[in-house]
Amino acid sequence: MPKECLHEGCSNPRFGGGYCSYHQGYRTDKKLKGINRTSKGKKTKRQFTGSRKPTGELDVFKEIWIERPHVCFVSGDKIKEFSVQCFAHVLPKGSYPSLRLNKDNIVLLTSANHYLYDHCKDQAKKLPMFDKLFELHDKSKRQYYDDNKIPKF
Repeated sequence: MPKECLHEGCSNPRFGGGYCSYHQGYRTDKKLKGINRTSKGKKTKRQFTGSRKPTGELDVFKEIWIERPHVCFVSGDKIKEFSVQCFAHVLPKGSYPSLRLNKDNIVLLTSANHYLYDHCKDQAKKLPMFDKLFELHDKSKRQYYDDNKIPKF
C-alpha cells in the first residue's frame, strides 16, 4: 500500500518529497528552491520584477497620435482612445531593430486588427482589407534591403 500525501486531509499517494502530485507546491526541500511551481508540480514562468530600459517608443507613439488622424490603417474605423496596442510596426521590431522608432514603419490599427496582423498572419492575408498593409510591408522590406545593401534571401 503506497504512503499517503502529507498535506492535511489528502489521501492521494505520495509523488515526491512526501506530497502527491497536486500538493507539490508545499514541498520545502532543496530540489524546488528557486523554481515557481503550480499546485500540480508543473513549472511556471517567473514574473518580471526588474525595471526595463526606456526605448523611446512611447514618445514616438505620442507624436504619431498628435500628427495623424485616429483612424485604423486597415479598416478605416475610428480609434477612440490612445493605447500602445493601437500602434503596429509594419516590419517587426525584433527582426528590424533599427526601424523600431521610425515613424514610417508604424501604423495605427485597432487592437483587434493589430493582434491579427502580429499573431494570425495567415488569417489576415485572407482578408482583403489587409492587402494595403501587406503591400506596405513588402514595399518597406524592399526599401530596407536596398538602402542597407543587404543581400535578400
